[in-house]
Amino acid sequence: MAAHTYISISELHPNFSHPKVAGIVICKSDVRSFPDRKNIGTDRFTCGFTVKDSPDFFINVTAWGNDGYVNGLSNSFSVGDCVTIENPLVSNKDPEKGDKFCPTTPSLYRLLVTEAHSQVLLCADVDTIDRLLPLIHMPVKDSRDFYSLGDIVANGQKLDGMVINVLAAVKSIGEPKQFTTSDRRKGQRLEVKLFDDSVSSFPLICWDREAIQLVQTLIPKETVLFIADTKISFDSFRNGMAATVNSKTIITVNPDTREGSLLFSYAKEVSESGALDQDEKPEDVTVDSITDVYTVSQLKEKAQDNPEAFFGITYSFISKLDLDSSVSKVIKNRCSRCRFQATEDMQSCTNQFCPGRDQVFSATTGFDLLVDFTDHTWHRARLQPQEPGGRKHTWLHDGGKAPVIKTEPSNRCRLFLRDALRGRTDLWLTPTSRGYQHIRMYDLNSNNPNPVINYDGVSKNITSVGFHEDGRWMYTGGEDCMARIWDLRSRNLQCQRIFQVNAPINCVCLHPNQAELIVGDQSGVIHIWDLKTDHNEQLIPEPEVSVNSVHIDPDASYMAAVNSSGNCYVWNLAGGIGDEVTQLIPKTKIPAHKRYSLRCKFSPDSTLLATCSADQTCKIWRTSNFSLMTELSIKSNNPGETSRGWMWDCAFSGDSQYIVTASSDNLARLWCVETGEIKREYSGHQKAVVCLAFNDSVLG
Repeated sequence: MAAHTYISISELHPNFSHPKVAGIVICKSDVRSFPDRKNIGTDRFTCGFTVKDSPDFFINVTAWGNDGYVNGLSNSFSVGDCVTIENPLVSNKDPEKGDKFCPTTPSLYRLLVTEAHSQVLLCADVDTIDRLLPLIHMPVKDSRDFYSLGDIVANGQKLDGMVINVLAAVKSIGEPKQFTTSDRRKGQRLEVKLFDDSVSSFPLICWDREAIQLVQTLIPKETVLFIADTKISFDSFRNGMAATVNSKTIITVNPDTREGSLLFSYAKEVSESGALDQDEKPEDVTVDSITDVYTVSQLKEKAQDNPEAFFGITYSFISKLDLDSSVSKVIKNRCSRCRFQATEDMQSCTNQFCPGRDQVFSATTGFDLLVDFTDHTWHRARLQPQEPGGRKHTWLHDGGKAPVIKTEPSNRCRLFLRDALRGRTDLWLTPTSRGYQHIRMYDLNSNNPNPVINYDGVSKNITSVGFHEDGRWMYTGGEDCMARIWDLRSRNLQCQRIFQVNAPINCVCLHPNQAELIVGDQSGVIHIWDLKTDHNEQLIPEPEVSVNSVHIDPDASYMAAVNSSGNCYVWNLAGGIGDEVTQLIPKTKIPAHKRYSLRCKFSPDSTLLATCSADQTCKIWRTSNFSLMTELSIKSNNPGETSRGWMWDCAFSGDSQYIVTASSDNLARLWCVETGEIKREYSGHQKAVVCLAFNDSVLG
């Protein structure tokens, strides 16, 4: 389709018949449903997105229809994709609502699309795509109209409730937290830490699925954001300001502006110097990772002697829960800025170090419960909120296990209880979540799309899975720091053997002798687990540098491992036959990549080694001397195009002449190993392709 057949957004008018618009998606909202007033008992679905076709003009698009149409449409494109919109209804903005629940646009109109009359398709015209792609890096607001993080902190609660623009760099991206609302709706929340040259850490909260998916693709310390129309509010729990992404917010990644370039240079400089890491505070740990056990008296002694946060388990029971105290003891008023205790008739805060002493005094009301717990030694300890500068105690209890206590400097108390019979009760309204992952077995010889076996009860993510060559058992590794053996011949779906390490497991590889498992973890340790004797050995190529992948060649001559420094380590293997333990002899260290190395694979003929990386390349090395043979790259030659993402995984063909790769740009590619030529691209995925398996043997 020629570019001149599209109508520009600036020229749109309700009088147009069958308009056709091309634009790049700069914002997208979640799918939502509403009761259909015309058809009682059914729901109507809607989603919205914003497209831009020039530096100054963009417009909101709303889709309405049934569940299948709206969800299918929403899943067909992402922020940053170029789309064509055929035959939308050009409508005037609602005179009352206007842009109240969607991004503010310069257009007087909005576009409506329906299944019966309209089409939204990925743009296929190369010239149009080349023209639109640079727009994704142009902020929708004046590039100089923004608050620095220092400005926000300095203004404090004067900005509470305001919608402003922010320019900041990404420091870290948290894990999404799942929750269920009181009306049983599922939700999620993700927190991003921002920084700039004035503030080292500032929270940005995302609630929508689309916003969460967008920020999860960002690279911490290498990404700058221009966040248009983010809501600033005072977070009483943090006692500080926070930004929130809402339905009006548009995030421009790595803005092509002078201000953005300066901040990017600053972010790169402080990241390389390590200055950011010095300010990093430890995050809350998960209950499963807490293993130290204390008596109550030991806990009290440690809390008095240890000024830093620590975590531990104590086997104890609640001996006093002060719910029957007078209201004046249970409900307390505190200064909303410093959390210092206050009375109802106070006109100002009495804390001389309160950051808001020169501002209008405001107080918040909350519970202040005293909780005593006692153990088998009949020693008793008390959980009690302290004044600022005291310690916060957090008590987590997992049903059937011991209560877990966390203590750290703060002035609030959080108490979570889980009853083994009646489920969970949360006393202190702080949302928490715990996930239990699954291992699902499918029958490839049937048309049944559902798993035939579910192996449940494994906490956290499963990162690796594989099988004995005769299919007698399966092995897995996961972020719960455990490698497991599952007997596939047994009707009992519980694992038969467990190998525990001290850090989350990234990868597990089975030795060709079928008797040893190689386990790589996030602390940089490689464990060799002898399944016959249950003995294990350890290798540490680089301390505290995560081992992301390990592999042994089919001839059992070499073992390779890659880590987050981008290095690849190779060992010669000796022994491993019969009862003889495998010996690993260091062979070489290859500085394979400048960024994270994600995967290593030997070819079936053992003559080649492939390494995949976050630097958008897969490199193939000769095992004769471990020199570089071929570099397969998905880097774009177009300076205006954003990164195509990481090269996640690879697999050789049976004859070692070809290799298939998986990457973040939603594609799998078949390459010629010798020439580095792309023979075929496999498209159709809407999200990043992060793993693959390749079997090119003749079937049937």
